[in-house]
Amino acid sequence: MTDVLIYGDTIRSPELRHEVPVPIPDPFLYAEKGDRRIAILHSLEIPRVREDAPSLEIIPLEELGSDELFTQGLQGWEVMLELAIRACRELGIERATVPATGAARRTRPSCVESATPRRRARPRWTRRASSCGARTGTVPVSRWTENRSRVSA
Repeated sequence: MTDVLIYGDTIRSPELRHEVPVPIPDPFLYAEKGDRRIAILHSLEIPRVREDAPSLEIIPLEELGSDELFTQGLQGWEVMLELAIRACRELGIERATVPATGAARRTRPSCVESATPRRRARPRWTRRASSCGARTGTVPVSRWTENRSRVSA
């Protein structure tokens, strides 16, 4: 079974809203590892998620060291990137499938498809196939997070 990573909020991301049926406006990381379904989110959201999605395993951001990262002076996007890396390490995720739509379109690794903005993209009929051979694919987590840091910078 392929591991899955989705980063976003349940307001704008239909993929995430399907997996976590709770309105959460702040972006968070959702992961599937084997039969486990895990949400890595802020502790303020935990009671609502436990109530509406009791089968979902929850890891608070604070457990992964978010407070320490903020006290080091890191910016919000740097903290979220580091927390995603820590969560993947803790869960043992080395390769994962990421969605091909929504916010992931801007953060997807080049192995899956170019992250070129739509207004500059070539017409669909001339777009070359990606090296992975699909719009979604299995990619190393390290490449996913490296691309995310490049896009966020």
